[in-house]
Amino acid sequence: GLYDCAPLGAQVPDPQIQGMNRAMCMALLGQRQPSPQLLEAISPIYRANPAVPPCFLWATSEDPVVPVYNTLVMAASLSEQGVPVEGHVFEHGPHAMATADQVSASDREHMDPDAAKWLSLADAWMKKRLALPIA
Repeated sequence: GLYDCAPLGAQVPDPQIQGMNRAMCMALLGQRQPSPQLLEAISPIYRANPAVPPCFLWATSEDPVVPVYNTLVMAASLSEQGVPVEGHVFEHGPHAMATADQVSASDREHMDPDAAKWLSLADAWMKKRLALPIA
């Protein structure tokens, strides 16, 4: 069902992903099928507040495990709370792409030159936020 410990708002038809989600729920929450109320209570989307540090988010619209919707809603939630946020959505790519290049890919599906740009975008974002002034 909708709340087989899937990410918020996700319909997860793939039995393998459903099994992984249930195992993750058991490990994290001690329940295979937690209630919608518990999932909402632990969701970072609903925990956004002004004390959350600035966030860099990225996703792909093809991710079958974590819907891009979650990333968009998280960015909106952070923005509504006044938390600086930068987000990027890439068209192609599965879940767990890491650097999305040969450095981290276990197969060609986990490589995408556009999605791989997230790393340089994150680097530029961190330099904006963390760079020390030059004397």
